[in-house]
Amino acid sequence: MILEHRYYDSFGVWSPVIDIDKRVIAALVAGLGTKRCLELGCFTGPVLSLLDEQGIDVAGVEISHLAFVLAYPAIRNRLHYGDLLSVDLPAPFDAFIAMDILEHLNPLKLDRYLARIAALLDRDGYFLINSPMFGTDDVFGEVAPPLLPEWRAAGPSSFWRALHCDAEGWPMHGHLVWASPSWWEQRLAAHGLVRDRALERCVHADLDVFFERYAPARKSFFLLRHADAKPSVSTAERVSAALQRALATEPGLARGA
Repeated sequence: MILEHRYYDSFGVWSPVIDIDKRVIAALVAGLGTKRCLELGCFTGPVLSLLDEQGIDVAGVEISHLAFVLAYPAIRNRLHYGDLLSVDLPAPFDAFIAMDILEHLNPLKLDRYLARIAALLDRDGYFLINSPMFGTDDVFGEVAPPLLPEWRAAGPSSFWRALHCDAEGWPMHGHLVWASPSWWEQRLAAHGLVRDRALERCVHADLDVFFERYAPARKSFFLLRHADAKPSVSTAERVSAALQRALATEPGLARGA
């Protein structure tokens, strides 16, 4: 019904404008040493456009018709319309972005989506996700508490089957998956994707002011790798330098400001 009513063919939280939020995401991806990046739910491609300007080979997957009408010209021909499970993509990618996207996927097919993501990701690549996660995490704390009594009763290890809906009965914000950080982590680990907590903590140290003043919901992010990925010693330094360059464009957002 969401697809039939073209729910995503409208402007919502994910803006097409290149703002500090998009620059921070692009800086994080570039700082990882990315050469080929795929973004799921890229909309008009603001992040991909920024990465393309840095010489990174980019591709996007999107189901919004509006996104293709308004896509950034430089990357329009690298956007793929359709479902991630069926669209033909030139794998592998050493970075895969899903910012506020996984919670919109069909929960009955979620394991198939995660398996597809793992297959598209290079063995030493990074998977970046930001998703609404409810409850406490050992890295980013609590962004939002469980909102419904049914969620609190079910506990953090469960997928919450009670949907949080708006006044018209649509799932709030179009979200179909509601769960805790631990539930997300377990589902991803089942497909061999594990969190790089050391790198996550470094990123949080650089972005604490950004999260506090501009985008508190961005705090619930994971940086994941294949369980057998090679260690990357210099990644944290590269990422920190890239983030500081991006934050320097916005007064008051630099580390320690």
